Amino acid sequence: MDHDRSLRNELKSFVSAKGYQLSHSATYTPKQNGTIERSRGVIIARSTAMKKKLPIELWPEIYSAAGYLLNRSPTRSID
Repeated sequence: MDHDRSLRNELKSFVSAKGYQLSHSATYTPKQNGTIERSRGVIIARSTAMKKKLPIELWPEIYSAAGYLLNRSPTRSID
């Protein structure tokens, strides 16, 4: 992960409670996080489009659904 300050202690404590260890990418090297940053943008864009059609009660599920759809969509990198 990059050095995003918005994640701070909550994420660190959650990850350590699950038994994982966080590792940070090198500073000023956006290529290390490029793929995930683009995926995040696609998930946000798809979620925004879905929010327009669904009731507010379903909004928490929208981001999971967008990630699910992204993971099952065809990509050039894996043909």
